[in-house]
Amino acid sequence: MVNSLSSVVACQGTVVAEILPFRGLRYANADLSALVCPPFDVISPEEQRRLYERSPFNAVRLEYGETRPDDTPSHNRYTRAAATLRDWLQSGVLVRDDAPAFYVDDQRFSHEGRLLTRRSLFARVRLHGWDEGPIRPHERTLDRPKEDRIQLLRACRLNISPILSLYRGDVRMRDAVEAACRAAALLATAEANGERHTLHCLDDGVSLKLISRLAGDKTFYVIDGHHRYETALAYRNERRSQAQAWTGDEPENFVLMALIAREDPGVVVLPTHRLLKNVAVPEDFVTQLERDFTVEDVSASVRDGGWRAMQSGLSKGAERDVAFGLATRDGRRLVLRVRDAGDIAQRMPAGCPASWRTLDAAILEAVVLRGILGIDQQGAAADGSLTFTHDGEEALRLVDSGDCAIAFLLSPAPVEQVLSMADAGERMPQKSTYFYPKLPAGLVMNLLY
Repeated sequence: MVNSLSSVVACQGTVVAEILPFRGLRYANADLSALVCPPFDVISPEEQRRLYERSPFNAVRLEYGETRPDDTPSHNRYTRAAATLRDWLQSGVLVRDDAPAFYVDDQRFSHEGRLLTRRSLFARVRLHGWDEGPIRPHERTLDRPKEDRIQLLRACRLNISPILSLYRGDVRMRDAVEAACRAAALLATAEANGERHTLHCLDDGVSLKLISRLAGDKTFYVIDGHHRYETALAYRNERRSQAQAWTGDEPENFVLMALIAREDPGVVVLPTHRLLKNVAVPEDFVTQLERDFTVEDVSASVRDGGWRAMQSGLSKGAERDVAFGLATRDGRRLVLRVRDAGDIAQRMPAGCPASWRTLDAAILEAVVLRGILGIDQQGAAADGSLTFTHDGEEALRLVDSGDCAIAFLLSPAPVEQVLSMADAGERMPQKSTYFYPKLPAGLVMNLLY
């Protein structure tokens, strides 16, 4: 079936995507509420402990196991994850489906008082380098998380959590998935972190072929999981270099992805606000800001309306207006708007993409953090003097309580802007986007053997 569903072709030098069904590895239990966990990059030490306590079979033991004082190169959290995986397979905690299938998760969640549902199609997707076209990034990666992930991948040979990707959908694809879901078996549900997941298995042969064919002409934009994707590429190359023969259809040539239509009403991007603490702020800080920005005091309106009132202030102005908010511990709430976009563009770091010259996160970092305050964002984040939150109310609360000196409040990046930058081969600055909510690990997994 896998070969008959192959849809990757070279047409006049253009490589297109290939998505395939797979034999999903999943929990035998139909209630996953105590078993799923967030992806590794958002699990704090405190949450890691809570997840361990929630169930002896929680997926955190695979996804992000505990580090112990007596760990050695031959016995550590990666080898423990592999041993746990073997034990769960042998004892029947985890089962592997007999036949290849696509899987669909409907993730219901609340955002700003609205109840939304986002549909993800889980598939095995052929790996391509970023420069090959069908799969495109929008963020840069760091070496340390990739080293962590490749050690886990070597030990377990398992895609535990899916890479999250958007594609520009069409009616045919939506209707094909919807029709297949109506006839699909319900596998599992999960209620965790205020979300509800409903997982279905699509195993009808006709539907599999149709969905695979319709997806073959799509471009997939990675919106969460860049480190895991680049790790999967590195692991494929590593395995290929060690193999005596290589067909290109080995399991390592594919990675688990959750595919979401761009037009899905559950696609939500949150802003990433910057919070500074233990930082010396000049007495004439606002005066220095006025050289480059118009400064509007919106303290009175924000006092009553909170973050939503400030959000409203940021959205006012010209369509391409670059604006962000500033909150100080003395109660001031200011909206900053770029005075002269041309002048700002000239002062952006050499070599940065042209599109960064109109991005609030990039301008904030170059002109304010680095230019006025002398702060290197990456270094300040490492030493804890710069932190981040996606919750505007939390940002204001931390400033008002005195825990932080000032907060810079940003608007969420428009989805189409993110995709357009990826089409142009450009990456967003670090901490520019946060697609919400994350997909948990443990709904369905993909073994690489």
